[in-house]
Order: sequence, then C-alpha cells, then structure tokens
Amino acid sequence: VSWRMVASLVEATVANAGVLAAVTCSHHSILREIACAALAAVFTITWLHPIDVVKTRIQITKSDKCNTTYASLIRSIARKEGWTSFYRGITVAWIAEAVYYGLQLGLYEPLKQSLASQPSKAGGLSTKLLAAAVSGSFGAITGNPFVVLRTRMVANQGKRRGMASFANDVLRDEGGLLGFYQGFAAMFLRCIVLSAAKMVTYDTCKTFIQDRFLLEGVALQFWSAFVTGFFITGMVMPLDMIRTRMMLPTENHQRTSLVDCAKGIYHHYGLGGFYRGAYAFW
Repeated sequence: VSWRMVASLVEATVANAGVLAAVTCSHHSILREIACAALAAVFTITWLHPIDVVKTRIQITKSDKCNTTYASLIRSIARKEGWTSFYRGITVAWIAEAVYYGLQLGLYEPLKQSLASQPSKAGGLSTKLLAAAVSGSFGAITGNPFVVLRTRMVANQGKRRGMASFANDVLRDEGGLLGFYQGFAAMFLRCIVLSAAKMVTYDTCKTFIQDRFLLEGVALQFWSAFVTGFFITGMVMPLDMIRTRMMLPTENHQRTSLVDCAKGIYHHYGLGGFYRGAYAFW
C-alpha cells in the first residue's frame, strides 16, 4: 500500500510540474511577445517622431485653412525652434509606444489563440476582431497617460519643459490622475478602428495585388502596406484629430467630450478639418 501511495504522489507531482511548466512557458511566451513588440515600436518611433511632430503641429494650428503646406511648417519649426525640436517629447514617446503597442501587439496573438473555440478557428475574422479589441483596450488604458504627455510636449512651442513638468500641470490643474485620461474615448475608438482596418484591409489588398500584378516578396509587402495605409488614413484620421484636440489643455481646464470636440472641429474647419495632417499620418 505504501508503494502505491508513493507512486501516486510521484505521479501527481510530475503532473503538477508539467502543468506549472506549461503555464510558465506560456507566461514567458507572452512576455516575449510584448517585449518584442515594445522594442519594435520604440525603434520605429525613433525614426518617425519628426513626422509625428509635424502632424501634431498641423492638427493644432488655429488657422482656418486646412492646406498648410508641410514644407512651410517644417521651415518655420526649424527656423524658430531649431532642428532638435523635431524630437521634442521623444523620451515620453518611447514610453508611450512601448506600452501601447507592446500590449496591443504583444497580447494579440495569445488572445487570438485563447479566444478561439478551436485552434483551427483562430484565423477567423470574428476572433481576430475580438482579440484586436481586447488587446487594444489594454494598450489604450495603460498608454493614454503617456500619449497625453507626448501630445502636450510636442505641441509646446515655447521654452522646453520636461515630462515631469507637464505631469505636474495635469495633476495640479486638471483633476489629478483622471486628467491623464483626457481623450480616452477617442483613443479607444481609434485603436479598435485601426486594428480592424489593418486586419481586413491589409489581407484584402495583399491578395488583390498578388493576383492582379503577380508580385512577391518585399515588393508585395511594400505595395500592400502602401495601399492599406491609404484606406486606414481615411478611416482613422478623424479620430486621431479628435484625440489630439481632446488631449490638449483648455483655458478653463474643462474636459471636452468626443462629440463636442467633433462639433467644434466641424464648425471651425468643416469636414476637411478632420483630415489635417493626413499625409503625415499616411
């Protein structure tokens, strides 16, 4: 009897160890996905941050004209603020991109696999959309405070200030921690629309280009991404414009709702106002 008990204990221990090992490997896999996505996002924003600065400056300009040329804006920034101004807020931009895209992209694949009722259904459209929405919500919740700070640092055209200085302004004048979630509604919707648009549009464009023009390899990926970017800009740009405006400080420190912000943009600029900075976004 004692040997049987020992054998049972050993068998149970081995089984539990196997489960623990599987869970540990799963956690390591998820962390690896998040880390790789975060590093890729940091590398990308390092090169693209000057373009983001130009896009944000066009979005916040008070001119009623929507045809502000990129060349004139770039010359103006370089002349008045110096070329290093194109990297204003780069530190907080690294944090924002690492947190936002690290979670959004890093959690997408594990969520897609776990949400599918069967492994063979992991590639289904509904599963992809749900996984993108859930992973995007995590990224939006954790990344919104840093995006608020980045937007304000990039929009600042006066004396340079650090991230801590802008954070103190939010905490002191705009409701404490809740101030860091200004523009969250637009951020969340932008994330869902962007994820869904990427998923559906890229695969469709890739298949069409491959069948119609017989492209392969890098050329296929480039033109698929190029065309996809055009459609994504059309769908996401209005929410990006609203998000930027909502994240800026107001004169009386009153929060603006998504609807009120959209009405204000339309009232001052018309429909074209929602596409300010579209070329830079694309």
